[in-house]
Amino acid sequence: QQQPQQQPQQPQQMQQVGSPPAPPAITGRSNPLPVLMVALKRIFPPPVVASLLGVIIALIHPVRGLLIDIDVRDDDAPLTFLFDGLRKIGSAAVPINMFILGASLANGIDRSTISLRTMLSVTFGKMVIMPLVGILCTIVLKAAKAVDGPGDSFYLVAMLVSATPTANNIIVMAELAGENKEGLAACISFQYLLAPVLLTLWLALFVSF
Repeated sequence: QQQPQQQPQQPQQMQQVGSPPAPPAITGRSNPLPVLMVALKRIFPPPVVASLLGVIIALIHPVRGLLIDIDVRDDDAPLTFLFDGLRKIGSAAVPINMFILGASLANGIDRSTISLRTMLSVTFGKMVIMPLVGILCTIVLKAAKAVDGPGDSFYLVAMLVSATPTANNIIVMAELAGENKEGLAACISFQYLLAPVLLTLWLALFVSF
């Protein structure tokens, strides 16, 4: 009697019911378009796209003239009503960002979202290193006379911007990108806690230049 040949058993892939399918393996021949789209979405979130569109519209004189009366300044441009509405919406951006920052910190700073060492490093880089870079850039610009016309107030504002805490709209960008907005909110809140002291010291130093 001939015994039936035993065929090698293939390993069965066990998959739990309701679990998401495994992502496809990335090979050298995989389509780079999805990866490129994800990278573009992270590089150009909606706030950045809106800023770029605003710069482009401001540089194109005919398009800008549709929103703002450039010549007479009597608010009779064809799309003045649209510009006024957008400006009012933009004026609400700062309070809305403050609401988002407060909502992110409503339950206090969660130490599991970000470590104390990381938070201190980010604060030190933004509130100490960046102002030093701003002073260095200002000294180079004044020595090279790269900007003609503006007085000392221009350089004071340029240095002051480098010493301010991180803008609140970064939290909106992080939320849209699906990043750690709670940890970022903790870093920004810590910067605001130190801002009264550090910003005063930097402003006194900036005025002396």
